[in-house]
Amino acid sequence: MPIVFGSKLSSSTANSVWLDKTIDQVKKGKLGLYKVAPMEAGALTDVQADIGEIFETVGMVGENDPNRLIYASTEIIQDGQSHKTNLELLDVQVKANLDAVLNLETIQEAGEYILKAYADDAAYITDNGAPPYTDKTAIYYNSTTGLVRYYDGVAASWKDVGTSAVGQHEFLGVGNGVLVDFSISYLPLTADSIIVYRNGLLVPRSEYSFSNPIITFTTAPALAQRIDVWMLTDGTPSVSAAPSGTLVVEYYTLLAGDITAKEITLPSSPSDATKVLLDVIGGSAQEYGVDYTVSGTTLSWDTLGLDGVLIANNRLRYWYFSA
Repeated sequence: MPIVFGSKLSSSTANSVWLDKTIDQVKKGKLGLYKVAPMEAGALTDVQADIGEIFETVGMVGENDPNRLIYASTEIIQDGQSHKTNLELLDVQVKANLDAVLNLETIQEAGEYILKAYADDAAYITDNGAPPYTDKTAIYYNSTTGLVRYYDGVAASWKDVGTSAVGQHEFLGVGNGVLVDFSISYLPLTADSIIVYRNGLLVPRSEYSFSNPIITFTTAPALAQRIDVWMLTDGTPSVSAAPSGTLVVEYYTLLAGDITAKEITLPSSPSDATKVLLDVIGGSAQEYGVDYTVSGTTLSWDTLGLDGVLIANNRLRYWYFSA
């Protein structure tokens, strides 16, 4: 009976008959096959030569003598098992290895062929390193936005896969009756490509302005009002401009006159009054527009949250960027 190549060894009657005729009584880890003469027309002239090719393909070791080749495999052939059983086990393993090669999903590395999900660019960089990338493809599925992102080496920025512009929706938060500034995450193609919604209703353009990355309302959205934005973007992150001016950080002990006046004078004018931060030492951080306000160099709490709370000798810490 010839060996039928190109099929599973145990899958044909011819192969099963041949396997039944193999010699079982040999050393552990050894399988010997003697040369045989053809038994019928079309049979293999040398079974040994072809089985040798099989073992060479799967990496089994050959030992030569004048009459036969003996092949060793300490992983497959064991004492107490017939060589037919062991060859079938070997065949199953070879087939599994072949399936693994053909099934690319089982062997591809993340970042090369399979799109892996990350919450954002920073999460991708944590696992794969910072750009520029030289040994992997910088592309992933953004599970937060539902978009595929790639790193544009020419522009040195992350972008969304798609056309030159894609529509991007973003929930910005809810109003509290005081907050007027809401930050967006992506840079719009133009300021005019932004559409703002308040509780699902379109906000007229005259009621807000945009300065990357801040949408500023003329009137603060009321308590619990939901703010959403839709825009056209190429996927470039929206980044705030670096603050200008000199950082001012000072501690101040309140005098009796300050308590009466309900205000103090700052050493210089802030570049943005709404960005002046104020802490009461031993107390808590205060909120601009709720607990205090700033105009020019005057920091005041008259009729606000700190009115009637501050007393002489309280220490304040304020910090801001000067104009």
